[in-house]
Amino acid sequence: PRMIRNLSNVTHVSAGGLFSAALTNEGKVYTWGAGDQGALGRRISSAEDDYDQQIVPKQVEGLIPSRKASFKVDQPREDSSVVQVATGGTQMLLLTLSGSVYISGGYRDGDSNYFRDLPPPDIPDDDPVKMKAAPEGTRDQPRHVWQMSQRATAIDCGQSANAAILEDHTLVTWGWDNKGELARKISDDERKDVLRKVNRPDGKGYDKIVNKQLLQDRFLKPLPALWDKIPNPKMHVLSVSCGDSFMVVAAREQGSGQSQVYGTGLNKDGQLGLGDTEDRSVLTMSESSRGKHIVEVAAGLHHSLFLDLFGAAIYASGANGKSQLGICENPGWGDFKTTLQPVPFEDERAEFVSIAAGESHSMAVTRGGDVYTWGFGEYGKLGHGRDADENRPRWIKKYIKSSGSTTGYTLEVSGGAQHSCLLVKDTSK
Repeated sequence: PRMIRNLSNVTHVSAGGLFSAALTNEGKVYTWGAGDQGALGRRISSAEDDYDQQIVPKQVEGLIPSRKASFKVDQPREDSSVVQVATGGTQMLLLTLSGSVYISGGYRDGDSNYFRDLPPPDIPDDDPVKMKAAPEGTRDQPRHVWQMSQRATAIDCGQSANAAILEDHTLVTWGWDNKGELARKISDDERKDVLRKVNRPDGKGYDKIVNKQLLQDRFLKPLPALWDKIPNPKMHVLSVSCGDSFMVVAAREQGSGQSQVYGTGLNKDGQLGLGDTEDRSVLTMSESSRGKHIVEVAAGLHHSLFLDLFGAAIYASGANGKSQLGICENPGWGDFKTTLQPVPFEDERAEFVSIAAGESHSMAVTRGGDVYTWGFGEYGKLGHGRDADENRPRWIKKYIKSSGSTTGYTLEVSGGAQHSCLLVKDTSK
């Protein structure tokens, strides 16, 4: 790993598809990486300095709360009030101290079309062309997700879907639904009806007709997630993570002390941990999670990680063709597991405090500040100084600074598509 210059007092990091974000102790967010589809949350002014503006961390600004929201925000701008950032495929969410959520970027459907949240009625897009096209296209500056029913306490986003835990511990989702990841029983017919291609009378090409009302009502508006076989869906959600067309959740029923894993969406590799490869359109409980006391989840491209309450065990399910589960020495191409499997570590006494899943790699942090990584090693994203895959969890020994090498205490990790971010406290000072 290499230290990123021009950043200090960082308290939180997030690695997205091809970009990254960092939050400072002043509540400010800085982004860098590929600015495609507006994911960086800031406008790239011209082609001449496009590259420099993307590779250098710069602050995200323009967080203006809507007066149409269900709860009042006392300040006119929240640029310095961010408490969490979540990065997805081509979108970014920001959670502020007031419980407000802001979004930039857009969602890609299965046919490479892009959609975005409609702006608040009192804070329209400043580009007339984009204003007319909404909700088609993307957004390069953050806008308030003003239709939240109450304040949010945690956020996450995946390839094209978003999730937020609200102050009453319930879960809402919004974005694009490819395979049921929004947990609201969206049908294939509804997906097709969002955008239809109509042939032109002269036979030269076609026009795209977008059903904006359907898109807004069924996809883009934050709504409560649906739960399977639970008559009173008053669930206490502990953790949520969105992957590529699927979502996993750690939650417990109100009044119960036992947490379980629930999953919805794409399940072709068993990433939901349900014991089969059938897709779901509502959150369904994993029987193999019973008694494991799972309190944190992490979703990758086609695999999931699960951390127990005591930090004593990490479990994994889903695709293992690139060793992202870390459970065997020589996984075969197409190998997968449909139930929660314990991930073995050399240090059996290690106590873990957090986990992260990249596209096809996995990461874990111990209470002592050590980091283990495993899975697909291309581009050096595992941090071991080489591009090789790691079949088993391997300890990262050193962090390299611009001035030389030093050991450090890791506070947080995050995995992206082709890279990883580590938040490290320099213990040499």
